Amino acid sequence: MQATARHLRRHITPAETRLWERLRGRQIAGVKFRRQHAIGGCILDFYCPAARLAIEVDGPVHMQQRTADAARDALLAAKGIRVLRLSNDDVFLRLEETTQRIATIVRESQDEQTPSRRPHPHGRSVNTRASAPPIPLAGERDGG
Repeated sequence: MQATARHLRRHITPAETRLWERLRGRQIAGVKFRRQHAIGGCILDFYCPAARLAIEVDGPVHMQQRTADAARDALLAAKGIRVLRLSNDDVFLRLEETTQRIATIVRESQDEQTPSRRPHPHGRSVNTRASAPPIPLAGERDGG
């Protein structure tokens, strides 16, 4: 798998090259992207570990493999990885909008991973994204 990923890195498509120029060096939302990254039997065009985001740049060949792509996307989703599929036109004709869209997704992902804090009535902060409700303080249990 690693040898295949290395080969793909050396033989990157023109659309992937253009997008990589924007993704590399933490240019989008300050996060690192990897190219031709292997995960769970899949080689992703680009992957951002911090946002758990895979970006696939689909050329014309993907029109014939939609079922396979959907199955692959479902496999990645089961691993908690969101897949953003872009067309070559998204990269060549709408690069600014495309990079803004990626930045928005990355920021939303970071927001989802960062617990929200709200003030507690007794001066403590409470994680509003906690899965269990906060344990009541003594005196709050009985309503008094």
